[in-house]
Amino acid sequence: MSKQDQILDYIIQIKTDIGGIKQHLKDINGNVNRHDKEIKGIKKKVAYVSGVIATIGAGIGIFINRVLS
Repeated sequence: MSKQDQILDYIIQIKTDIGGIKQHLKDINGNVNRHDKEIKGIKKKVAYVSGVIATIGAGIGIFINRVLS
């Protein structure tokens, strides 16, 4: 195997490694996007529950005011 062939093999190996790294980064990016969507869904649920709790709290406050007055 000549020096030139060795260099070519080395370059091909580097390109293969870079391709694998790029695919891995795409997979990570996909996972991050999926987690972002899950987090947004959780935030919406938390906001909804907070709204419900606030509404119940206001209702209890009004009820107590009417009972006490």
